Amino acid sequence: MNHLTLSKSSALVLASLIGFIASSSHAQTSPVPDPQVCSTVTVEGLKPGVGVLYVAGYSSEETFFKKPTWQVRVKVTDASMQLKVCNVNAEEIAFMGYQDLNDNGKLDANPLGIPSEPYGASGTPPMFSSPTWLTTRVKLNTSSPITIKM
Repeated sequence: MNHLTLSKSSALVLASLIGFIASSSHAQTSPVPDPQVCSTVTVEGLKPGVGVLYVAGYSSEETFFKKPTWQVRVKVTDASMQLKVCNVNAEEIAFMGYQDLNDNGKLDANPLGIPSEPYGASGTPPMFSSPTWLTTRVKLNTSSPITIKM
């Protein structure tokens, strides 16, 4: 996703809302009866060996950017990383993520509010506005690949 294509207002909304990923203290909130059901999310376009990757998954339009159903914080090791998403009781989920290059716990932005750290979303996020539930949701627990491109 090209972060320079966002409008100032969209970038501000994205930066403030995605910060929720870092501020929440629980990793998963909705257990699935069958713990063996997992999906793999591949995050591409990372800067290897720099900072931390935050990814959150939202299971409905009502919770999108408000209360993640699933989230993870991991040290970035490679340009492409795979994350296992297990124990999530949802058919669809929207993933949002960013690479916190300086490990300060937030998505940094320039003076115009445009994110200055890599970020991305699942699905087909728009190029000229902030991602929405409808554009980022993907089917969970299927054989279809789930990818977040930074």
